[in-house]
Amino acid sequence: MMAGILSRFTLRSLRRNRTRTIVSIVGIVLSCALITAVFTTVSSLEKAMERATVLTEGSWTAFALQEGEADLDPLRADERVGAISVARELGEAKLGEMQEAHLGSWLALRELPVAAGGANEEAQRLSVPLKLSEGRLPTAEGELVLSSSMRGLKPEGGGVRADEPLALGSRLELDLGRRTRDGRVVSSLSDTILARDHDDPEFVSVEDDQLSQVLTRSYTVVGFYETGYGGLGTDVGASYDDQVAFVSPGGPGSPTASLVWASASGFSNIDELESWAKGALGNDVYLHNNLLRYQGVYGTGVVWKALWEFAATLACVIAVASVSLIYNAFAISVAERTRQFGLLSSMGASRRQLRRAVFGEALALGLVGIPLGVLVGIAGVAVTLRFTQEGFDALLNAKGVMGLHVSAPAILATIAFSLLVLVVSAWLPALRASHVSAIDAIRQTQDVHVSRGLARRLREGRAGKGPFGMPGILARRNLTRSSSKGRVIVASLAVSVALMVTGGYLAQSLSVIVSGGAGGVDAAVGEADLIVSYYGQGGSGTLAEMDGYLRESQLVFDAARGVEGASDVRSYRSFSTGILLPPNSLRTDLRPEGGADDGVGGLQVAADGSGAGWANVVVPDSESWRLICEAAGVDESSESIALNRFTSYNEDGSSTVSSPLATKGEAVLVLAERSEQNLRPSLSLDRDGKPVAVYYRPAQGGDEAKADRHTVPLDEVSQQQEPLRVAALLDEMPEGLRWMHDSSSFPTYIVSPSAYERIAGVIFPSAARVGLNVADSGQAAKNLDEAMRSVSLSGDYHVVDIAGNARSTRLALETMTLFCLLFSLILVLIAIANVFNTLSNSMLLRTREFAMLRSVGMGPSAFRRMVVCECASYALRGLTWGLALALTVSYFLYRATELVQRGIGFSLPWAAMGAACLASAAVLGTSVAFALHKGHASNVVEALRTDAI
Repeated sequence: MMAGILSRFTLRSLRRNRTRTIVSIVGIVLSCALITAVFTTVSSLEKAMERATVLTEGSWTAFALQEGEADLDPLRADERVGAISVARELGEAKLGEMQEAHLGSWLALRELPVAAGGANEEAQRLSVPLKLSEGRLPTAEGELVLSSSMRGLKPEGGGVRADEPLALGSRLELDLGRRTRDGRVVSSLSDTILARDHDDPEFVSVEDDQLSQVLTRSYTVVGFYETGYGGLGTDVGASYDDQVAFVSPGGPGSPTASLVWASASGFSNIDELESWAKGALGNDVYLHNNLLRYQGVYGTGVVWKALWEFAATLACVIAVASVSLIYNAFAISVAERTRQFGLLSSMGASRRQLRRAVFGEALALGLVGIPLGVLVGIAGVAVTLRFTQEGFDALLNAKGVMGLHVSAPAILATIAFSLLVLVVSAWLPALRASHVSAIDAIRQTQDVHVSRGLARRLREGRAGKGPFGMPGILARRNLTRSSSKGRVIVASLAVSVALMVTGGYLAQSLSVIVSGGAGGVDAAVGEADLIVSYYGQGGSGTLAEMDGYLRESQLVFDAARGVEGASDVRSYRSFSTGILLPPNSLRTDLRPEGGADDGVGGLQVAADGSGAGWANVVVPDSESWRLICEAAGVDESSESIALNRFTSYNEDGSSTVSSPLATKGEAVLVLAERSEQNLRPSLSLDRDGKPVAVYYRPAQGGDEAKADRHTVPLDEVSQQQEPLRVAALLDEMPEGLRWMHDSSSFPTYIVSPSAYERIAGVIFPSAARVGLNVADSGQAAKNLDEAMRSVSLSGDYHVVDIAGNARSTRLALETMTLFCLLFSLILVLIAIANVFNTLSNSMLLRTREFAMLRSVGMGPSAFRRMVVCECASYALRGLTWGLALALTVSYFLYRATELVQRGIGFSLPWAAMGAACLASAAVLGTSVAFALHKGHASNVVEALRTDAI
């Protein structure tokens, strides 16, 4: 009987107090939606990382290398195996001595992977297909594809021969056979489990291996593939130290080895899986730990653990904010119905039944709010992911892998967490309701006791003085009487302000980083969209000795200028050389402690300001040289300009920027004679500040750490010197050319295009680079890469899509910031709802008090002044604490950002601070206006009438 009465009482209370009920449900929905969004985002990100792993590494569970033909019958008979694929290795050919330095000693012939069990589509996903850079895959007998590193080479002098540099359509002869070592057959993957360190006792040299059963076969090159950098199983073209050529599967001949990929499921832990894999595939088996980690078989992993710990932390933050909101709703509900609980107690309701009434109210609100919150959270994540797909593609470095993934355990955890929040929020109000005394509740003896000080001021007539008069006195009494509710309002308001200002600072910082105001993401794009680097022929000769360097680097420059839509094409060649600087050339205050053995950049600095060491020489194109001279204020006929900015990085991660050169003066470029081992010496200073040539005698076994260092006075060494006249010192390159210089390289001298020929005998080529701007950097990078392949080069090159990389970085930053802002926004809404709920309901609970004040003569103006005084107190305290917290957090964010992006500078987010002040005033005003409008406290009779059940 009583249980039914209490149930009807609870539901009736919820219906009669619709505003408080709606605000409570909104709070529950926001809380549950945010927790759902956090867990769903993490589970979606985890699934996306699994998809990205499959996309970039394959879906295989285990990979094995087996000798000869693979025995697949045990795998096919096992129900736990989903799919199988296999690639056979048909033999190897010996490369000539001319190719060994760049390509290795052997060329292995391997078939493309083919499905050998399970669904064909699933088997094809086990391994990552070859990524062709040119041509197509082989489809007929006698066709093959080679790695792109062999393109343009003419193999000869070994078991791999061609009549022309390798290109599409070239004919290639291979002397294929079984490679043996100490009488046993080995393959290109036989030694992958051994150490690659030449000093390791297990190191295996493949140069002495022998071939048997040699057959000469001829193939046509139909394509080139990009060499991968993955490990075993991940990279189809993996080998120990060989080149790998691929042919179509099913050709003649018996294999020397077989590569087997298999997917399997039904294992609870990694030990069980490893035991099965070794039994089914042999001891030389590798497990796909990266994928197994996301499938829950292999540990949790650092990333996985960090993601869920981050989610749990956010959930706790949400819970704290939500408990404050929902607790206040229940506390106000209980306070408002104190008389009703007293009457129920007088009618025989036990404490347990009263507690159940409050918990029943919480359950009723939860039955509505939690399902809505889950649906809103999932829908919010789906919409957000749809608009941030490109950002997640950049963040995960894989396209189309990020999508909504609803995890049942995550949803169940959200529901359980939300119910726990409800129980915790309702616990204290339920206890308070169960301890209500029937007599005290019916009497409602809640008189306000006047302090002696206030009584004295009233007698003396001073109580009404001040800007707010008597209403101000009453407001202060109300604030001290309801201090707990005031603290809740102030804390909620402070949290709202802190989140709004911190979110504004995050958005402001991101804008600075993206726009490049501090040398950020888009600043690099403004310099050059694409940069091509060419590293020459190798070797250690001077420019005069390496006659092909200028020709080949010019081919690179011409290829870049030929890209469709290219503009602002700028290029330079860089060199290194020994250098001497006369006294007073360097600032001695930057000279590190420890004498001449310590230096600045590549220079050792003496006490008199002289120096010796290595220098960088940059020779730009004619137009770039004109722009540099214009920035330095010198004539184009000048010989060189020194860059006088040096950035040194300290052990704690910080950096120091200095200008080490004191005068422009004159530098001397030095080429010292080689040692008996044909090693080029470096330049340094002895303890007396005299220049010396430093030689290193290699230790036996090639251990560089044990090499013997000895010095010879430079005047005793045969040398070649070239003076270099410096016309000016320049802090940095002009805008548009800053990509040409790295300030961590010091000293750097920019030499005019007409002057470098004079110093060609003392400078060593290091790199040639060309930068250009284009409309579509991605397509231009592909076109430029194709153009570079068509050029006959003896050295390596590298194309960097600066604009594309910056775009990806920007999208990733914007995506992360968007999620941070959305998270902060929902927490702001929760905090605002808390302010509204607490303030409006506290005003409603004072209906009797307001009616009494009006009945004794308080007019509307005085009444408004009292309410404004209370709200002003809440606003000032909330804004003060909120702004202090926000600025503290923003400063720490600034310090953390400075570690990765220096030079941003700390600036206050004035716009966000202004918005926070306006929002605070708006929410306080709205709360009070709503409460007063609903209160209808015009006289005592109406106020008493509202107490009826």
